[in-house]
Amino acid sequence: LHSLRILSCLGFQCDFDVIELLDSSSVESFQGISSALQHLADVGIIEIAGGLVEFTHDLIQQHVYEGFELEQRKKLHLQIGLFLGWKTSAVNLLEGDFKKK
Repeated sequence: LHSLRILSCLGFQCDFDVIELLDSSSVESFQGISSALQHLADVGIIEIAGGLVEFTHDLIQQHVYEGFELEQRKKLHLQIGLFLGWKTSAVNLLEGDFKKK
């Protein structure tokens, strides 16, 4: 259920690379997402194809998303945003893409 909630916060579809990035993080609440994907696909909740993970229907994503409390959603969005923002900034710095304006 937790993996579904994380996926629902990412929207109707998401790049598989983003999910793997979250899963590889040290943030405990993100760990195990990738391992749950195949089961979710087997039962028809999501589809995995072409580097994308997407819900089989937008109403499934909406139901999962609206099925947990607003405060929990806010916290999860914040965790995801902070982690991805930090990771993106770190990668940009390492690759030299960070330029002063």
